[in-house]
Amino acid sequence: GLFAGDPPDDPSTQTIESMEVGTSGQVAKVSTCVWDTGIVYGPAISPGGPPTVVNDRKVTHRFELTFELVDGSWKNTRELTVERTEDVNLCVAQ
Repeated sequence: GLFAGDPPDDPSTQTIESMEVGTSGQVAKVSTCVWDTGIVYGPAISPGGPPTVVNDRKVTHRFELTFELVDGSWKNTRELTVERTEDVNLCVAQ
């Protein structure tokens, strides 16, 4: 089967860039930036060989998330991808 892991010299990160709770206190909007460096591996080509690299793309994703307070718990009700850029980390720690 497939499995994944981050390279130790460039781990995946997630940065919360902004958060705003609406005046009702029932809806929150969160902007987040994800630097995804995860490598997806598959089975070895030959017995005892190293796993096969299936996907090693490094990608910046920016998302706008909407959460709603439902019965006392915050639920993610919407996720919008606003940016996807390969090979460059555009996420800056705040």
